[in-house]
Amino acid sequence: MREWRILTLPQRIARSIPVLEPPPCFYSRLRARLEMQKQSITIWQIIIGLSRQIVPALATVTLLIISLFAYLEFRGPSPDLYQAYDSIFMSGDRASRMVIADDVTEESVLHALAEKPLLPDGNTAKK
Repeated sequence: MREWRILTLPQRIARSIPVLEPPPCFYSRLRARLEMQKQSITIWQIIIGLSRQIVPALATVTLLIISLFAYLEFRGPSPDLYQAYDSIFMSGDRASRMVIADDVTEESVLHALAEKPLLPDGNTAKK
């Protein structure tokens, strides 16, 4: 019985308190305030409303641009197989000094022998 009284206590208190009636002009004032708030939308409310839509879109575009930039900057140069082959089997200056067999004369052979050899940095060796 004691537990029952404790459980029904909030209902008994609610019945004993008289019901409050709002004043007669309460609803008309409330309606007027709500209408005024609808009409007076500030610029900040518009900006906040737009930012909820624009910020995620701008973040996505920014991430795409950064990803593209990183890809273009960090990818390796495209390999040139012919140039790699030549650099392995020929020295750098040999290609420019190659002579076609039809043009080989005694004078061109003596001239090639008399040239100072080139160092890897492009300078001539001192004798």
